[in-house]
Amino acid sequence: MGVEHTIQDKIAAAQNLLADLPHGQPFQESLVLAKERFQNRQVMVAVFGAFSAGKSSLLNALLEQPVLTVSPNPTTATVTKILAGRQGELWIEAKSKDEVWQDVSDACRRIQLEADSLEAALAKAESLQPAQYGKTARTSLSYLKAVSKGYPVMRHRLGQSWNATLDELRSFTADESLACYVREVQVPLANAPFAEGFVLVDTPGVDSIHRRHTNVAFNYMRQADAIVFVLYYTHAFSRADKNFLQQLADVQNVMGQNKLYVVVNAVDLAVNEEERHAVEQRVRDELRSLGIVEPRIYGVSSQLALAAKQLKIKTDPKFEQMARVRLQLGPEEPLPVPDEIWNISGLEALQKDLMTANDDVRERLRVETLQREMTHLMNQIEAEVTRLGLLQRARAEERERFVADVETAHRLLQEEKENGAVLRNVQVQLQSDCQELIFHIGERIRLRFSNLFREAFYPGRFVQSKETKMALQEAAVELAGQLETQILVETRTFSLRLQKIGQELLEQAADALCARLPQMLRAAINIPDIQIQLPEVQAEDVHMNHQPLLQSLHYFRSARQFFEEGGQRDMLEAVEPLQMGEVKSEISRLTTQLLEHLQQQWAEMEQEWIEAWMLQLRQFTEQGRAEEIAENQSRWQFVAEEWAKLWGLSRAQ
Repeated sequence: MGVEHTIQDKIAAAQNLLADLPHGQPFQESLVLAKERFQNRQVMVAVFGAFSAGKSSLLNALLEQPVLTVSPNPTTATVTKILAGRQGELWIEAKSKDEVWQDVSDACRRIQLEADSLEAALAKAESLQPAQYGKTARTSLSYLKAVSKGYPVMRHRLGQSWNATLDELRSFTADESLACYVREVQVPLANAPFAEGFVLVDTPGVDSIHRRHTNVAFNYMRQADAIVFVLYYTHAFSRADKNFLQQLADVQNVMGQNKLYVVVNAVDLAVNEEERHAVEQRVRDELRSLGIVEPRIYGVSSQLALAAKQLKIKTDPKFEQMARVRLQLGPEEPLPVPDEIWNISGLEALQKDLMTANDDVRERLRVETLQREMTHLMNQIEAEVTRLGLLQRARAEERERFVADVETAHRLLQEEKENGAVLRNVQVQLQSDCQELIFHIGERIRLRFSNLFREAFYPGRFVQSKETKMALQEAAVELAGQLETQILVETRTFSLRLQKIGQELLEQAADALCARLPQMLRAAINIPDIQIQLPEVQAEDVHMNHQPLLQSLHYFRSARQFFEEGGQRDMLEAVEPLQMGEVKSEISRLTTQLLEHLQQQWAEMEQEWIEAWMLQLRQFTEQGRAEEIAENQSRWQFVAEEWAKLWGLSRAQ
């Protein structure tokens, strides 16, 4: 708290320095924005995992009360935000009609159902029978039937939001045909054990059937202060788990952060401690193979933890039975006291770490960000001092030389505005840096291709499905979808790296352009604070055609021939070059779009700098009262000296 007060006092002193300063309004506005960013103390904890891993159960345990409905249904996933320490009404937002149609059209694609509108798709889905499809396709069909059933009730609520009680929310989400229309829920929870400002987010499962949910996951992956990934004790890593963690590893690598907390849920299922430690070691090894260098792993029983907290409040047969089942106690055996059950659950360490472990990191980042902004403002203040000094020179004995320098600078800036020579130099460097990055994207996917192929064309698929042709088509669609996911993961990481490279190179260009100006003027030019923002690659932007795969299905004549006599190997060898050619073409298309967007942003930003710098040069030659200029310079000189002392900065020489 002492550090907080000290910094708040510094900000107040800085505001006083800038008060009533001539031409100080832009500086005051920048300081206000910096103060608002520093005071924003929201901490977001995003919880991810497969639908059956126990995400909602874990959140209920962390919140010490049954807030969320526990449902394993993968078709009705939504985003639920718990706003700790907040008062107010619960809020539900329905999907828009476009969002529903996007989810429905994705489901139609997976079951080979053609429809050109939402209503047509739902009408066709009503007549389809689950027995006609394999396990994966049946999930998509179940979703379509749920949407169809709920459409008459929800069609008039699409795109709307409304308030509800917690009991109304539970009732609403228990009905799959209604819950599948929910986009987001916000639950204020005044009595949560987390401090005000904490936001706990229950995200859609990483194995969601909806491509749109991968966009949601990526946004929270970048924005969250902490990411909790939940694995169920008896479940192996799925392809969806691996895709998510691989992307998270890449994002953390680019951002230089480690905000992952991995939870192995239901560890009470372990036969003994030796088995439990073996499972946790397997998880640790798998995480490291996916690029998570320093995994934090917590073995917990979320149901035991929730039972402990509820039993401490009052005796409840439901939670007593839950604790007995998880502890494997008979009806006559004594139940441990709630505090002992809580200790056995293993949740306390995770709860405390989420509350406090990142405090130092977050505080350091907040302070570093503020200090960086204060340094940038210091540079602008120094530039104003120099500008006023140059204005004095322009009225004194050095005016002739000064005017000549201004004319030279104006000519150089006009040339760059017209031909962009400095920008072209960094564009050459950009192409060189990105060419290798793009090549390795394709190579990484090529190395994964055989595993993706075998995961799609696996023996169980042809046992579960009564129709071989349908099973083969489902496998082809799944492989194309997995390749789309790989492209999406890789191009999103490329976008983050490109944003970082683009920012660094553009800063170099600004410095190079400034260095070409006459030396007398350089200190008075404000080097811009560069913030590159590239568009996010969305799941719907990636397209892989599964038709070439369908043309290779003749390699499958029977399950025995395919899996035991080399048919699978022959098909893999035939389709890999074709599919990888399409993969590389899609990578090229998406990365080219990102590069073009970056270069367009570069050009626009450079034009803005040049216009701003030319305006500054014109101001240097404007006539003004010598006494007023001298007085203003004296005041700005005082501000610069005090600002440097206040924030511990060095003055420019």
